[in-house]
Amino acid sequence: MKKIIVLLFLSSFLVACGGGSDSGDGGGSGEINTDTPSLAEISGVWDFTRPTSVGDDDVFYMVFRTNGSYIEYDYLGDAFNNGTPCYRRELGSITDLGNGDFEVIDGQGNRLVLHFTRSGSLLTYSDGTTTQTASATPLQESDFLPECAI
Repeated sequence: MKKIIVLLFLSSFLVACGGGSDSGDGGGSGEINTDTPSLAEISGVWDFTRPTSVGDDDVFYMVFRTNGSYIEYDYLGDAFNNGTPCYRRELGSITDLGNGDFEVIDGQGNRLVLHFTRSGSLLTYSDGTTTQTASATPLQESDFLPECAI
């Protein structure tokens, strides 16, 4: 279900690296400014935390890897999820279609095409209707612990 919510979030903003992994440049090191980034230029750890319609933040991170995979880390212990203090980890794929366009496919096969731009430590994406910006974070995948036992 969260996979679908992520795709909906990316497309309509409803609601809801490191350690030897192939995660690119850490999400914000270097000054990359482009309207048509490649997968290598968006690879890294991004903070997708956002306020929700009920006023609580939904703490959420994504790791885009240069190998075409991505991982979602949803913190279930935040006020929005009000659950166990752990990170739910879900996998998906991202394909560089060129010119800043990417096909995102979650683990259930749901597909979405998004256009990304990058300005330094900010990553902006749009589905043509809705636009949202994420921030680079110095966090690494090893920081998203404990992992939920779901």
